[in-house]
Amino acid sequence: MSLPVNYLAVEPLIIARLVEQIGGDLEKIGGVAEFEATLDADGPYPSAFVLYDNEIVGQRGHDGRLMRSVQTWQVSLLARPEIDTQNGNASLVAAGTLLSRIIDALTGWRPAEGFQVLKRVQARGKSVVYANGLALFVLDFEVGLPITLGGVA
Repeated sequence: MSLPVNYLAVEPLIIARLVEQIGGDLEKIGGVAEFEATLDADGPYPSAFVLYDNEIVGQRGHDGRLMRSVQTWQVSLLARPEIDTQNGNASLVAAGTLLSRIIDALTGWRPAEGFQVLKRVQARGKSVVYANGLALFVLDFEVGLPITLGGVA
């Protein structure tokens, strides 16, 4: 695969996969712009967001023109835990079910020709953050892209 025209092309592919697999059970699915807008607007919840986190680049060949990029993408589930007759347990069960479905939808899935399959990896930071009455659950996935610059095989 040569250098992709859009180096962040995986984001819309992951979003489309989530819409296809679990879209009916989430109020919103989007990228970084939608994430910020949802926080600013205080909802809707639950929502999932695909966010680029980082990459590791490995060089192959002596001229540096052949490489492998492993990108880490976060899928963040944003939920508002609510007190209920089970002291919030129903909200936790709902969030846990959505997390399982996200993992199932993405693990082992190939976004497009030339990409490797997504793999679930250990989060580099916190896997959950609680603030302002919200819970942000973070799942990290890696995807590899073999890249050839300038047509070098």
